[in-house]
Amino acid sequence: MLLCGCIVTLHMSGNLITFIARLTDSMLLAATMDDSFEMEEYKAQSKRLLKTLNVQSPSRCTIEAGPYYYHYMIENGVIYMALAERSYPKRLAFQYLEEVHREFERSHGHEVSHFSRPYAAVSFDPKLSRIRRDFLDPRAPGNVKKLNSDLNEIHHIMSQNIQEVLKRGEQLESVQEKAGHLRAESKKFDKYARYLNLQHFYKTVGPVVAVGLVVLFVLYWRFIR
Repeated sequence: MLLCGCIVTLHMSGNLITFIARLTDSMLLAATMDDSFEMEEYKAQSKRLLKTLNVQSPSRCTIEAGPYYYHYMIENGVIYMALAERSYPKRLAFQYLEEVHREFERSHGHEVSHFSRPYAAVSFDPKLSRIRRDFLDPRAPGNVKKLNSDLNEIHHIMSQNIQEVLKRGEQLESVQEKAGHLRAESKKFDKYARYLNLQHFYKTVGPVVAVGLVVLFVLYWRFIR
């Protein structure tokens, strides 16, 4: 996904937990966290999911994860992802992502490629908190109005299963590791081949050069001296 960052949001128990990470290296740039023990599994799963996304990933996708859904969208090289309860309206979740995208793009879109340390976009937290409060309750009058006024269809959004996505990520990582190993072995073989060629050169040309030097030395000794 090109130059990418990622936003992951969790809707649970009246809360929205958000991670913002750059896809190229999965480095977290900002986050709002829930420290409850029950969320540890999903926080770890979110980080694993981030690492599976790449430029070939669908631009709009909903991923099933037990009693929750991951919703994500990709815009301008940045991924925006929300983990919400199944009861949370999919259309509202993508409206939320659109709003987060607009605000994040306005605030930090031009900086994503330049961030060099974790949580470098922590200044976005206040805006993210405001958007989260606005979308927290799908039954709130403002959100009901959003749902009624948004006539955009969402049937084109791909649906996947979390285990399938993570398995593909593990397979891709395995392929990348094997490719890296092959590149390393190829470099070793190339280096060894150059060494053998050099040795062959010395063995082939060395005696001729030695004889030539002896002849030159004899000629020099007899005729010049």
